[in-house]
Amino acid sequence: MNVSEWAVLTGAVLIALFFSIAHYTLRNPSRVRLERAFAGPRRAGWLKQLDDRLEDWLLVTALIRTVMYLFMMLAIVRLHGTGGWEGDLIALVIGTAVVSVFGIGLPHAWAKYAGEATLVVLWPAIRAASMICWPITRALKTLDLPVRRLSGHTEVANGVSEVEQEILQLASEGQAEGELDPDELEMITSVIEFHDSRVSEIMTPRTDIRGLAVTSTREECVRTILEGGHSRLPIYEDTLDSVVGVLYAKDLLGVAPEAPFDLATTMRKPFFVPETKAISDLLKEFRTQKVHMAIVLDEYGGTAGLITIEDLVEEIVGEITDEFEEPEPEVFQRIDETTVEVDARMYIDDLNDEMPINLPEEEDYDTVGGFVFSTLGYIPAAGEQFEYARAKFTVLEAEQRRINRIRIILPPAEEPEAEAS
Repeated sequence: MNVSEWAVLTGAVLIALFFSIAHYTLRNPSRVRLERAFAGPRRAGWLKQLDDRLEDWLLVTALIRTVMYLFMMLAIVRLHGTGGWEGDLIALVIGTAVVSVFGIGLPHAWAKYAGEATLVVLWPAIRAASMICWPITRALKTLDLPVRRLSGHTEVANGVSEVEQEILQLASEGQAEGELDPDELEMITSVIEFHDSRVSEIMTPRTDIRGLAVTSTREECVRTILEGGHSRLPIYEDTLDSVVGVLYAKDLLGVAPEAPFDLATTMRKPFFVPETKAISDLLKEFRTQKVHMAIVLDEYGGTAGLITIEDLVEEIVGEITDEFEEPEPEVFQRIDETTVEVDARMYIDDLNDEMPINLPEEEDYDTVGGFVFSTLGYIPAAGEQFEYARAKFTVLEAEQRRINRIRIILPPAEEPEAEAS
């Protein structure tokens, strides 16, 4: 009996099995299950090592299991090979079956359901193996840069963490299986993407701001509040670039009608934020500062727009319409397969995601209205048309200083030419 060959085969199978489980787990880990498995002060240090040197651990586990595959095949050939083609072929078939079961099938399934928990148990062995294999893995890593350059691959930061990606994936699967309705999925997605949005993306632009001069009378203040239905209005000196305060409607109601009125003493101190601020940070500041509206400043200190706490809430729950607001047209409205109507403030990358048009983005503009203005070189009147990349653009609504709504008609899809009879 070939005891040594059987011992080598058994050991190689077990080591290959465990390191294959580790490798498959490291290739596509569940971040939530990883943090649960590595809970505790000591294991938290292991998890940090895993995150910091993930590529090293992948190389180590791949190297060890590959070496074990070779030992498995060698032991099987020693056990069943006869020196002829027939015996070697039998050994090859047996070896392929053993590797397929213990090196691929079982570890892949185990990693899918319990890989993270097993990884914790195997971690000391993986660390020991990494120290032994360090010269080899170091040499293998030197191949990464030339291969990356040869393939033309560039690393780009995703902006969304692994945990967030996993939550989005689970939510999408839940919606596909009927456990979540589309509105719930949209809300979860909005919460995940909330911290990536900037103030400039959701603010009310300067051109839409309704404000009051600091010299306004009580009657002018009341009339403006009633006309616009806003409970807070920015107060400015000379122009909107010089906002000096914010008038709250409830503060105006607190002034006795017979008392002398001075807007400068009734208004509150304004709260300013840069247009590059993350809206997640702004929400925290709204809570700590106990304010509900901020004046947004551009890089030159001028007023770029304003943003309210309602704008932040709408990023999560969707559009909120109160009794004073008239329903606005949808930002993106599909008329038919080739025709859409869009708000001029719609971002170009959002439009490109919705339809196959691929409008260019430039530093000077990032909205559809900005594209139209840049293409024509002037603000068009309602009804004007032009073509770009075979798509027909029609200005539906426009004012003297801005474009409001645009219709886009794509060219009909080219039908395949009929075969010659």
